Order: sequence, then structure tokens, then C-alpha cells
Amino acid sequence: MELALGTVQFGLAYGVAGGSHPVSESETRTILAAAHEAGIRRLDTAPAYGDIEDRLAGLCGKLDFGIVSKIPAMPEGLSSAEAASWLRASVDLSRRRLGDRLCGIIFHDASLPIGAHGTALRDALAEAVAGTGIRIGASHYSADTFPDEVLWPDHAMAQLPGNAYDQRIDGFGDALTDTEVSMRSAFLQGLLLVDRARAVARVPEAADWLARWDRWCTDVGLSPLAAALAVAKSFDTVDYCLVGVDSIAQLRDIVAAWDATSAIAAPELAGDDPRIFDPRQWRS
Repeated sequence: MELALGTVQFGLAYGVAGGSHPVSESETRTILAAAHEAGIRRLDTAPAYGDIEDRLAGLCGKLDFGIVSKIPAMPEGLSSAEAASWLRASVDLSRRRLGDRLCGIIFHDASLPIGAHGTALRDALAEAVAGTGIRIGASHYSADTFPDEVLWPDHAMAQLPGNAYDQRIDGFGDALTDTEVSMRSAFLQGLLLVDRARAVARVPEAADWLARWDRWCTDVGLSPLAAALAVAKSFDTVDYCLVGVDSIAQLRDIVAAWDATSAIAAPELAGDDPRIFDPRQWRS
């Protein structure tokens, strides 16, 4: 498993632990340079992350990152032919913005390639990346949207949530065979790391579990940051652990903890309440 760097914080104010504004351009350049120096070679972006997809190639300069981007939410009311045309335009835009660094493009909404226009969208995506070496797939919230291998044999990349609370990724097993897996939300969008009062105010349903999490971290003798990464490392199906930062100090702390921490499986911490593991259900 390798670390990969998300870029949403570079385009938006994001996450329970995030700042009130996107990371500045100068700080973003510093973070990217430090990430590359630390051996990180994969970035994750999306058209939905403010303007960062448009700016990212320029910010990378000569740094040889591979970048995965996403196909955004599809406008409503399109016919299958219109949906295919829209998808091709979306992929073409990402390719123009990111150039040869674009190594993968995935559906942000995993229901699209298996929905009413699924055949048209899958065919259009295959056509849009033919001969480029760009891999394709989807960003999933659960196994419910995993496509049947016969339905979509080209599904080669999957992005999934995973962390000490949400350990469903550890049970997907055969569904991820021959698929490159990137795990997001290793810190549960910062909930595992921030001040407890702040975390509970945002997600009251997590109060009891967060108390358990704090006790577990104490018992294993690790900071919440190192403990979260130790659990993340225990998920065998994962190729990339995506992390987001809004300062160079955060990146350095994460890299240091990653390098110093071994995998620790903690199935006793796993929970199943979507009000906790699904940030779409959190309070604004």
C-alpha cells in the first residue's frame, strides 16, 4: 500500500478538520513538492473540487505525478445519446487540463455506469480513453454499486471509504479482484483527529464510539493520527491510501507517522451506523 494525496483541500474548504478557505497556491506548491520528495506519486482530483483540476498540472510543474480524476454528476433529463456526448466532453476536458499525467478517470457517481444510461456511458468512456492507457472505474460508497464483471469488464479502478470505524472495505474481497483500490476517508474526514467537542458537535451519534477510539489509541500507545494509519494499513485489498492536507506541517506529520507505523488490525472497532460512516448524513 502507498500513500496518495487528495487535492480537494486545494480547491475547496473541506472536511470537519479543514480550514475556512482553500489552501493557497504557494502552500499547495510547497505541499506537492514535499509529497513528491516523500515518494508520493499519485494525486486524486475532480472537476467538483472547485477549480483545482484546471490548475493542478501547472502546480505540479515538472513533478512526475500520476493523477486520477472523476466524471462529475450528470445533468438530469438527458437521452442516452446526449449522456454519451456529455461524458465524452467531460473526459476530453479532464484530458486537456491534466495531459499525460492523467492515469485514471472514474465516475464520481457510481450509479451512473450501472443505471438507465449505463451501456451508453460505459461505451462512451471506453471510446474516450481508447489507446491512451488511462484506466477507468468508479468511486463507490458501498459494494451495492460494484458492477458485474460481465457487465463492465473494464472496471479497473475503485475508490472506497475505509477507516477504523468503517471497515466494510476489508470484506469486499473477491469483488475487488484485479481492481486497483484507493481508500479514502482514512481519518473519517478528520473526525478521528479533531478535538472531541468539535467532533461530537458535528456527529453526535459518534460520541460513544469516539470515546472507545480514544481508549484504544491509548491502549496501543499511538496518537490518533498514527493509530488511524495503522488501521488503514491493515486492509489487504487497498493499493493506495488517500489523504488530504491543508498545510505542509500536516503532510509531514502524516508521512512521518506512515513511515513509522506498522499495520494493526482492529475489527473490534468496526461500526455499521451510516449516520457515522457516511459524511453525507452529517450535520452541516
